[in-house]
Amino acid sequence: MSVTVANSRFITSSLRAAFYQQLVAVSDFHKLGKWLVAECEKAQALRQTERLKESSLILSGIPIQEYQIIGQFYEAYTSVGQNPHTLLENVVEKSKSYKSKALIALATLELGAGNCDSGINFCIEAIRRSHNVSTIVQAARSIAVIKSAEGLNRSALKDLEAIAPLAQYASPIARYQYLNSLAVEYGEIGRVEEASDICKVLLASPFAFAYPEWRETSDETALMGYKSRSAVSVIQPVRENVFKLPVAESSSNSIQEESAKVFSLLEWKKKMGKEPNGDNTEANQDLNKMSEKELLLEIIQLASQNGVGEHELRDILDHARKVIYGPKKS
Repeated sequence: MSVTVANSRFITSSLRAAFYQQLVAVSDFHKLGKWLVAECEKAQALRQTERLKESSLILSGIPIQEYQIIGQFYEAYTSVGQNPHTLLENVVEKSKSYKSKALIALATLELGAGNCDSGINFCIEAIRRSHNVSTIVQAARSIAVIKSAEGLNRSALKDLEAIAPLAQYASPIARYQYLNSLAVEYGEIGRVEEASDICKVLLASPFAFAYPEWRETSDETALMGYKSRSAVSVIQPVRENVFKLPVAESSSNSIQEESAKVFSLLEWKKKMGKEPNGDNTEANQDLNKMSEKELLLEIIQLASQNGVGEHELRDILDHARKVIYGPKKS
């Protein structure tokens, strides 16, 4: 299909004239795809729904499979009458560069359906498959938000504080969203002054107009500070940590390929459906084949399972200390 034919198909779009002129000026499908991906990222970051809908629709029509799949990813945010699960699962199965983003989006949908364990598993898989700092921060933040939704605020805060060094290298939106979650968790445990300081940074951001939840976090934090100064004995929690389909992160214009390994979402779901038990012989046999990153993620996943309470966490920590600080194996 020639560029001329492709451009003629775009004429019916409701894009603004200036936007269309910029689009038809592109003479190469790869350049067009890169430009449209950037447009989708900006539109999603600024929550411009119509612009995102138009850009993703055109992106889905480019005769290059990866760009078509990325277009489907953004369509999941704007489609009416179509199940976003279907679009996102197709992205996970077929995309080279958007698997992790789609997994995080699926985690969001799982949380909305009340499936917290499944949501955490999707986020862990996203971390496992991503080499992008912003995506990793976004997935780790999502795990913290899920914990917060279950009332595990101190555990959520520990997770957020642990990725603070990484967050400073994330894209602006990913970093600001991280800071908002951090402010929420500080407010939840009564560290109002620290939450207030973070809110000042958020409201000074050029993106603040598109994220009213940042203002809500600030207002609730200010209210908590007033009640604290008024000697109110019980601190009211701040607004529930906002968890929505993730915003796009800034990236290079080129499509960055992730692992070339074929990934089957269906097989992965079956694997995740097997609850750990006392007789996990198959898993134990695979320990020697796991990489250092896989071992760490497995530990995080086990500690995040429902039913793992303070007693079990103390046992895990006690055993870990004995292994790390005890006599070294030859």
